[in-house]
Amino acid sequence: MRLVDLTQPYRQGDVSEIGAVDVARLKAMDTDGMNTSAFTIETHHVTHLDAPIHLVRDGRGIADFELRDLSGPAVCLRARRGGGEAITTEELQSQEPAVQVGDIVFINTGWNQYFGVDPTQYLFSPYLSADAVDWLLSRKVKVVGVDGPTPEMPRPLRPPGFNFPVHQAFLGSGTLICEHMTNLDQLAGRRFRAYLFPLPLMDGDGSPVRAVAELDDGD
Repeated sequence: MRLVDLTQPYRQGDVSEIGAVDVARLKAMDTDGMNTSAFTIETHHVTHLDAPIHLVRDGRGIADFELRDLSGPAVCLRARRGGGEAITTEELQSQEPAVQVGDIVFINTGWNQYFGVDPTQYLFSPYLSADAVDWLLSRKVKVVGVDGPTPEMPRPLRPPGFNFPVHQAFLGSGTLICEHMTNLDQLAGRRFRAYLFPLPLMDGDGSPVRAVAELDDGD
């Protein structure tokens, strides 16, 4: 068995369009005999899960999901698209291994290379077309994970009145979304088990998550 960490590091001062990571030392070894820190982060910053209540009125919160809802058989698909280009059904359904009903699905675009390095390019990521979303929902996938900031159309391309249709479709159907993943290149074209365990925040619209893939020996 081999474990692959799919989680971006949380670093003091990391900034995105929605917030920053802040780690403050409350007690120090030299003065208090111990180190204790406070950790402040917006729930949708760095690697995290979106719960339905994030955008769906009266939707389920992150603590309402069982561990079995956030783990299980998974597959990682490749999507070699440029910034602002749509990922289509044809591109996803032509790959092996095929997506099975109830899978967790990760989509490897390679966009994690820009995380913390080129914020402008990172935000201008590929996105899921409406037909690709419908295709994934037809397979009743449990989670869709991406190695960019969002499965939605990038902010510079969004028309007036944009209402996050990808989030609305997935979260409205009970499919969770994991964003800001990394190391998906190690999983592309493979089947494995995935584990995405959030903090059990009551009524939480999302949560930081430690995302891990388990590969069989020899893979």
